[in-house]
Amino acid sequence: MLKAAIVTLIALALIFPVTAMDTKTTPQSISKTNQSTQSRDIIFEDGFESYEDWLIEFPPWTCIDVNGDPTFGHSAYTWPHQYEPYAFIIFNPDTTTPPSTDAAMQPHTGEKYCAGFNDDNAGYTNDDWLITPQLAGTFGSVIFWARSFSDQYNLERFTVSVSTTDTDPASFTMISPDPYVIPPLEWTEYTYDISSYSGQAIYIGIHMVSVDSWYLEIDDFQVTGSAGDVTPPVTTATLEGEQSGDVYTTDVTVTLTATDSGSGVNSTWYKVDAGTWTLYTAPFVVNGNGEHTVTFYSTDLAGNIETEKSATFTIEYFFVLGVK
Repeated sequence: MLKAAIVTLIALALIFPVTAMDTKTTPQSISKTNQSTQSRDIIFEDGFESYEDWLIEFPPWTCIDVNGDPTFGHSAYTWPHQYEPYAFIIFNPDTTTPPSTDAAMQPHTGEKYCAGFNDDNAGYTNDDWLITPQLAGTFGSVIFWARSFSDQYNLERFTVSVSTTDTDPASFTMISPDPYVIPPLEWTEYTYDISSYSGQAIYIGIHMVSVDSWYLEIDDFQVTGSAGDVTPPVTTATLEGEQSGDVYTTDVTVTLTATDSGSGVNSTWYKVDAGTWTLYTAPFVVNGNGEHTVTFYSTDLAGNIETEKSATFTIEYFFVLGVK
């Protein structure tokens, strides 16, 4: 890819060996800050450790890729979904190919973090959102750690916003300094006061607005305050279909019912067998001979997340043989 500063890059190439220069690529191209130890009540927190590596959809977060453009990668490494359109990805440097030992690619804590890569479009502009589940309670602050991967191009840019209605980007009001925040190359803690939203149900969004950059790293996200409700929802599954003993002989209709006596149910998610997580809105049908597993959980308005549950069953259809 030809950048605007091509003359500068050519000059650099004369000084440094080519093998020493990492580049962000398209498919056609080839001092940490100490974390605060202050005691806080936590309404919601996520270090991105519980998700499978390389997910680009990871409920209860909502990821919105407004541009829908392909993303950049790295010439020295490969990973799933590299170059594809997405907003954010669960990044694990230990499972890139080859595994990365680059200090600039390491998480703030743990093994993983959330990464947003620069879009490969005409202006190299990002319009990507990382949005929390709906939260409720007496709020204190939203706190997270972020940094830019590289200054070989521009440093990253992001804003932080709050919505009191939904996850539509147009519904958010910015609470970070105007026009945007520019994170340095070192992991840096960012804190924003959201106490004025206490008593309301809110979404918090990190909006990546980088231009001609490489990628943004986000880790150890927290919302402080007092949730009041600290008990997760309870979800049950009801299976309907004709049976012969313990085996279903027809398609199976699955109904999920979630209850929460505190802040109320926010959302219910499920997946069938090894499929993708899907927001539950109505009963659904499972078909096909063999054993099936429906995995599910719910979240509530205080940010509590239920431990995953599952229902396993077997379908064996009866076949009627015609006789001449």
